[in-house]
Amino acid sequence: MKEQKNPFEDNKKEDNKKEDNKNNNQPDENMQTIETTAEEIPNENEQKVPPNNNKQEVPLDENEQEIPLDDNELTSGGDDWLGDYDEIEDIYESDQNSDATPLLENDKDKKSSKKRRKKKKKGGVTKGIIFAVSVVVVSVALALTFLFAISDMMGVAKPNEEIRVDIPKGSSTQQIAEILQEKNVINSSLLFRFFTSAQNEEINFQYGTFKLNSAMSYEEIIQRLEQISAKREGIISLTFPEGIRLKEIADMLLLNGVCDDEEFIEEVNNKSFGFSFEKEVSHDTEKFHRMEGFIFPDTYHFFENQTPREVITQIFDNFESKFDNEKREKLKEIDMTMEEVIILASIIQQEASKPRDMRRVAGVFFNRIQYNKIFPRLESDPTRVYVRDHLRTQIKPFSDVVYENYMKLYNTYERKGLPVGAICNPGIDAINAVLNPIDNKYYYFCSNVDTGKTYFAVTLSEHEQNLFKAGIKRS
Repeated sequence: MKEQKNPFEDNKKEDNKKEDNKNNNQPDENMQTIETTAEEIPNENEQKVPPNNNKQEVPLDENEQEIPLDDNELTSGGDDWLGDYDEIEDIYESDQNSDATPLLENDKDKKSSKKRRKKKKKGGVTKGIIFAVSVVVVSVALALTFLFAISDMMGVAKPNEEIRVDIPKGSSTQQIAEILQEKNVINSSLLFRFFTSAQNEEINFQYGTFKLNSAMSYEEIIQRLEQISAKREGIISLTFPEGIRLKEIADMLLLNGVCDDEEFIEEVNNKSFGFSFEKEVSHDTEKFHRMEGFIFPDTYHFFENQTPREVITQIFDNFESKFDNEKREKLKEIDMTMEEVIILASIIQQEASKPRDMRRVAGVFFNRIQYNKIFPRLESDPTRVYVRDHLRTQIKPFSDVVYENYMKLYNTYERKGLPVGAICNPGIDAINAVLNPIDNKYYYFCSNVDTGKTYFAVTLSEHEQNLFKAGIKRS
């Protein structure tokens, strides 16, 4: 019997051969031949039979048997099967190539699109980060503001410090809130006012002196300020005029029951109160009163039986606020220290009464200081009067030697340049006159005590004539 050829084995061999050729990057010659044969040589016996959609499978009869195929039919059917398989391979490879081609052609477009997507994604991430940071910053700011408000209202995380507060009669809620903030009892006057306005019950603030604590809550502060102060009837208003002396101020404090005069003088000259300007005042032991000149003339509201320290703190606080940064900038222009300005201003305060005359007198003194070889001394009468009429009675026990020594230190007819210290407490006009002198060519001046008119001269002979005009000299 003739050995039958198994088409599946041939097909397998063909597949192996194709795989080897593919790995070696060589074309498959047999495949090409088969493809050509399949395309160019038609099968004459092949007839196209239209599909029968109505075809139905007929079951085999019991007596009917399957007729086996002969060798030729089997071989022919195998060859036809191989051809169909090759066509499928061609279609597969064609599909693979057709899919690969557009990928290569559109590769640049896809990369460009990818870059755009990355940039867009990156921009979105940046915006997201900025938004997130903004949210965090705003949240932190709100949280800190909330904590600040709670801390101030509840008195939490604040120093436990007792503070004396004076509330003048007739003070409004706004004025009281500002006083409390100025005294560091509270941190925010606006918040305190909002808190008081939000209360259901009416608040009746009292006036007088109160002892408060910076660790108090708003509610505790309000309760304390609603109580009648034990010292509410002890408010004393004192006005210190321009040119007043330290001893005169001490006498006024004692006379009105504010504090002891001797304790006041002792503490004001020898103790520190924490103000920056104090460091600029020399500790020259030759001065009779170290802080003469720094008790700023003004109206002050005191209370009965205050301590000297409380009184001095209030006065010094006023001086530091008056001698502000603008005035300190002027010190550089005139090349003088703050203490020198106060000393010269104290002399001008006693020499002239009108602001414009004060500025012209300041110009005269600057001329004499500038030409000190010709005019080594300022020759101001009030400096001599200060020792004669004021210091003399304070020298205890009195000694002529001590008296004469102070005369040499303060009297500008004997001492060259400025006196050792101020001779009174000058007002703001005299201080401004020194800081802003009127430039002139005068070296002498004199004033009429009754009229307050000031006469200026260039030469000594002119000055002597002016002395007659001012009524100082009589023929």
